[in-house]
Amino acid sequence: MRGAQPWVPQAESQAGAFSRVQAAAAGLTNKRLTSAVRGGMLEQPFRDVFIVVGRHSALTGDWAGLLAAGTTAVLAAWSAARALQMAWPQRPHGPVCLALPPDEHRRLTGVVVLRHGLRACDILTAPGRPATTTRPRTVVDCLRLAPRTLRAQMLDEALYQRWLSVDDLVDQVHAVHGQHGAPALRELLRGVASGARSAAERLAQKVLGRSGIDGWRWNHPVALPDGTTAVADAALPELRIAVEIDGRAYHSGPREFQHDRTRQNALVAAGWIVLRFTWHDLTRRPGYVVASVRAAV
Repeated sequence: MRGAQPWVPQAESQAGAFSRVQAAAAGLTNKRLTSAVRGGMLEQPFRDVFIVVGRHSALTGDWAGLLAAGTTAVLAAWSAARALQMAWPQRPHGPVCLALPPDEHRRLTGVVVLRHGLRACDILTAPGRPATTTRPRTVVDCLRLAPRTLRAQMLDEALYQRWLSVDDLVDQVHAVHGQHGAPALRELLRGVASGARSAAERLAQKVLGRSGIDGWRWNHPVALPDGTTAVADAALPELRIAVEIDGRAYHSGPREFQHDRTRQNALVAAGWIVLRFTWHDLTRRPGYVVASVRAAV
């Protein structure tokens, strides 16, 4: 519907969606809207929301739901993840999700509504962009909605991508206390409370704990001669021994692979002994891991 776009300029920045109020402000009558829907030029997912046919994007449904819910709604969970360009390999897609104040009981077909209060610090707003939850809150809400079997992997990915820190996770677990999914979050929190970043690192912590060697530091920053900092997955700082962990497949993309090798070279150049172990090493031959570390020591 090429002619409709100038009539409702907001649709351009709203992924092709606009409200009846915005249409009226642009001079588009209800009769004209009805005619456009019947003619296949507009879709009408909600009573007072329309979508320009052919202008769909990944965010179209999110915008339509947000416009239908009103000014107090905020994109949350999967919708916020799309708006913030956060994608999990384990669960790349999810339904339209909105957060509404607890005293609002509006229901929207096909929309997951999270009815809980958000703190001001949990909301991101910017001109021309939809209101969304922050990255840490988005991660936590997605974890609460995700299948139990995927939660640990998704949290590993979120920590790896630095969408939130362990401190952020602690804060958000307290913020959603008593709500759906909170017990599962507390279980995940216990798994990362030590500071280990991924499932592979958490397993490595258990394996290295059986080595009888104390003093491990996880995600340990090492100052390099050029003024930069390399973060070793695990380290014995006094002995200048670093252990690097290659996680499971979803942590082995080209960017991560290159980053890990560059970091390893920098540590070696700075005089550190670097040992690298794989997920296979940790699960199938932990004795080899322990023996290698003892030999380095």
